[in-house]
Amino acid sequence: MRHPAAGLASALALGVVAGAACGLRPEPQAIDRLKPCASDEGPTDAYCGTLTVFENRETRQGRTIDLKIVVLPALGNDAAPDPLFFLAGGPGQGAAKMARQVRDLFGRIQARRDIVLVDQRGTGESNGLECRSDDDSLASINESDEAGLEQRVQCGWHRATHRKEDPTRSGPYRVDYTFTPEDCHPLEVGEWIHFRVPIYPVTHVFRAGSRLRLAISTPGRDHPFWCFDAPVTEGASHDVGYGGVHASSLVLAVWPDGVDHPDDLPPAGSLRGMPVRPIEPVRNTASAR
Repeated sequence: MRHPAAGLASALALGVVAGAACGLRPEPQAIDRLKPCASDEGPTDAYCGTLTVFENRETRQGRTIDLKIVVLPALGNDAAPDPLFFLAGGPGQGAAKMARQVRDLFGRIQARRDIVLVDQRGTGESNGLECRSDDDSLASINESDEAGLEQRVQCGWHRATHRKEDPTRSGPYRVDYTFTPEDCHPLEVGEWIHFRVPIYPVTHVFRAGSRLRLAISTPGRDHPFWCFDAPVTEGASHDVGYGGVHASSLVLAVWPDGVDHPDDLPPAGSLRGMPVRPIEPVRNTASAR
C-alpha cells in the first residue's frame, strides 16, 4: 500500500512554507492534514481530516468553513496518481459518513486509486445547514405493461421546507433551490404549498401501450446510498393535490420524431438500476379537508 493521499497535493494545496535564512523547510503534503480515522468517523483503515476554505469563494476573505474529508487509501503498490472524488447527492447529504458503503462498492477502484470523500460546504460536518424538516417528498416514476409488471424508471426527492427556486439554475425541465437559511420555512398545518420535485436525469423510451404511475411518498431505503432517516411523526400525514385548484403534473421532455429505438419492451429486469415487480393496485383517496 502506498502512502495515502499522495495524489492529493494539488487538490489540497497547502503552499510552501519558507524557512529561515539557513534553508527551507520541507514542502507540506496533503497527508499532513490527515490522521487515522476514529471508529465513529469512518473506517479505521481510512484517514480523516479537514480543509479550511473561505465561505465566499469569490472574495476569498471573511468567514471560513472546515470541509470534512475522508480518504480511503489505494490498496495496491502501483496506485494511479489521480484519486476518485466522491460527492454525495441530495440537498444536505454528506459524503464522509458513507465511507464504509463506498469502500464496499468501489473495492475494484480502491485497488489502484485513493478514494476521497468530501462533505461539501453546508453538508454533513462541513458547517452543515440544519433546517427543521416537515416533509421529505419522494417522487417515483414507474412504467407498467400489459404483462402486469411495474418497472421503476427514475425518482427524485425534495425537502419542502426549501421551496424558493434558484432562477439561475432552474428552467422548464430543471429545478434547483437556493438552500439558504433565510429561505428555509416550515410547513404550516392546513396550508397548501406548491413546489417542484427534481427528477434525477434519465433517458427512457415510453412505448405505446405503456402506462405511467407517479408515486409520492416519504423517502425510504430504496437507493444504493440512502444515509438519512425519513422524518416520521406519529399520526402526521400530508395531502397531495391531483385535481382542481391543487392539480399536480408530471413534466417530461419529448424526443423529436425519427429517433430509432426497438419497438418491443426490454425483458423484465434487464435494465440496470430499474427493478421490476408485479403491479400492486393503488387507489387515490379523497382528502378529509
